[in-house]
Amino acid sequence: MRKSFASGRKERFEATLTVIKLKDDASDVRLVARLSRIVLGHDEDGDEISTLIVESVEELGPSLRVPAAKSVPPQQRLLMAVVAEAIDEAGETFLAFGGDGPHVRGVADSLIRARYYSRIAELAEPDEDRKKLAERQRKAFNNALREALKAERLLARERNGRRFIWLP
Repeated sequence: MRKSFASGRKERFEATLTVIKLKDDASDVRLVARLSRIVLGHDEDGDEISTLIVESVEELGPSLRVPAAKSVPPQQRLLMAVVAEAIDEAGETFLAFGGDGPHVRGVADSLIRARYYSRIAELAEPDEDRKKLAERQRKAFNNALREALKAERLLARERNGRRFIWLP
């Protein structure tokens, strides 16, 4: 919001609003609202009681800087689905952050890892042995988990010497 002063004690403000998504209409609409501050009175300490009133609103047209929607990579979508299934089948309820915070239902990452390996479409290359395939699967799982945790699509905590994962 930009603030500018006109003559006298009247303060003027300008706010630009960008509508990124509308249900059944065009999106990326920018509106500028011009507002004025008016004094309604004074409180018992003599401080002003004021509010803003809308003087005008006009459409500016599309914004040049609309944030792109962030899509979830396929590996992370698969991982989150596997986490949800593992929680349904073998999840445990615990306090998310030790003694503080909400109760959550999570599952040890070792249970997630086994399910993830069985669901990924990693097949051995013709000249690849089982060891190399296992290493590729391990890297795929670790990368997907690291990125999901970094993006806060999944949350984790150490508990009884094991890392537990849950959906936010």
